Amino acid sequence: MSMSLLVLWGGSFELSAQDRNTRKAQTAAQVSQKVDDRDFYVDITLVQPVGLATFTPSRGQYFLAVRKDHVSLYLPYVGRGYDVPYGGGPALRFTSPLEHYQVQPGKKGSSTITLSAQNEYDRTVYMTLTVYPNGSVYLRVRVDGLQMIGYSGQLDLSAVPES
Repeated sequence: MSMSLLVLWGGSFELSAQDRNTRKAQTAAQVSQKVDDRDFYVDITLVQPVGLATFTPSRGQYFLAVRKDHVSLYLPYVGRGYDVPYGGGPALRFTSPLEHYQVQPGKKGSSTITLSAQNEYDRTVYMTLTVYPNGSVYLRVRVDGLQMIGYSGQLDLSAVPES
C-alpha cells in the first residue's frame, strides 16, 4: 500500500515539474514577444540609487512603458544632480518618441534593451533594461548632469495599461 502511494506521489511530482517547465517556457515566450513587439509595461518594485538606501515604492506607483515608437517614464529620481534646470524639474517623468531601441541577447535567455528619448528639458535619457525570461527587469537610467540610478521591476504580461 505505501509503495503504491509513493509511486502515485512521485508521478504527481513529475507532472507538476512538467507543468512548471511548461509555464516557464510560456512566460519566456510572452516576455520575448513583448520585447520584440516594443509593447510592454514594467512595474517598478525597487529603487536603487547609487550610494544611497534602496527603497520599495508602492505597487503600481512607478513604471516604464514602451509602445511601438514611444516611451513613457514615471520614475522617482534620488541622487546627485550636477547640472539641473531651475526648480529641479521632473527629469524622469515624461512621454516621448523613442530615439533609439536595440535588443541584444544576453546570458541565460535574458535580453538587453538599450533605448533613449528626450525629456521635456531636451536632455537625452539613456535607459538600459535587462529583461529576464521570468519577466523580471533591471533598469539603469542615465541623464547628462544627473547621477545614474537603477530600478528593479516586473514586466506586466497582461494587457498593457494606459499610461
